[in-house]
Amino acid sequence: IWSPTSKASFADLLAAVRLYGQFKQHGVDALSVSLSGNSAALRDTLDDIHPGFRNIPNGLDIAARYNIYYDNLPKTYVLNENFEVIASGLHGKAVEDLVKKLLAEK
Repeated sequence: IWSPTSKASFADLLAAVRLYGQFKQHGVDALSVSLSGNSAALRDTLDDIHPGFRNIPNGLDIAARYNIYYDNLPKTYVLNENFEVIASGLHGKAVEDLVKKLLAEK
């Protein structure tokens, strides 16, 4: 969950996009939820980063369900193949390490 106005959340988004590109052939998937409602600008930004990367624009309702607001961004969740949350609040290298560990366990 990110916002284009938050540098920290944009950095986490870039890390997620990189991981997705690196490991999608191994079954890793990613979905971003943006707190911005400007769908066209978000699509342009994401297409510049990685064409086809999926984003839910204007995800304020989704974020509010999990008590996530601009002041506590970014928020990353890692789900297993059953869509169960197995980690949250990880950033950067910690997310990458977890993804690599999960893939090694397959």
